[in-house]
Amino acid sequence: MAILEILSKKEIKCFDFPPVFDREERKYYFNMSKGAQEYFDNIRSPEFKVGFIVQYGYFYATRKFYSPETFYKTDISHVLSLLGLDIIFNVECYQKNTRKKHRSFILENFAWNEFSNSEKLNLT
Repeated sequence: MAILEILSKKEIKCFDFPPVFDREERKYYFNMSKGAQEYFDNIRSPEFKVGFIVQYGYFYATRKFYSPETFYKTDISHVLSLLGLDIIFNVECYQKNTRKKHRSFILENFAWNEFSNSEKLNLT
């Protein structure tokens, strides 16, 4: 029996990885709302600041979250430049519990709910 191929390998990669932005898209998607800026202003760690803005921009563009290991260096460089930081973004410093807090805020900021078991039950 043949395996049904729904997405091509290229389409799978596009789905699993963040969007590829050009210069203008970076300026647009990494520009935070007023509420996001207020949240951002309370973040102390430079790595957390960079991670937050990159996650924010990717979610803004695709309504999806991505693993920090998939963040593009060009996007990280853009955010570092935007913030005037001269550091190397270390993925391992952007800890899981911090990412979860950022994710919760981003979902709230865009008025989205996290997919939960109650929503799953509504589908059946």
